[in-house]
Amino acid sequence: MDASQNTEALKFTDFFTGWKLLHRLSRKYGPAKASFINSIFMWLSGIAIIYIFNYLWPDIFSNIWRMIFIVTLIMLGFYRQNKKLLEMSDSGNSGR
Repeated sequence: MDASQNTEALKFTDFFTGWKLLHRLSRKYGPAKASFINSIFMWLSGIAIIYIFNYLWPDIFSNIWRMIFIVTLIMLGFYRQNKKLLEMSDSGNSGR
């Protein structure tokens, strides 16, 4: 987490991996909104990948709505877990 406290520019990979983007969003907007923004970004990326694969291999990805439902459920869990972790890290840093 200490690495996310710096002000250097974000790399492209920081949007998909690591915690640097999430912690910066948390400091700016709070844990709930930061987790929501990150989850929406990841959900849109997942949906885009599903549509690309559906276009490339339509016979394999025939039930696209079931896959979108599964990705949505995963992102809801991702949102809740990130929100809890950010709230815990904020409460742990407030005593310093």
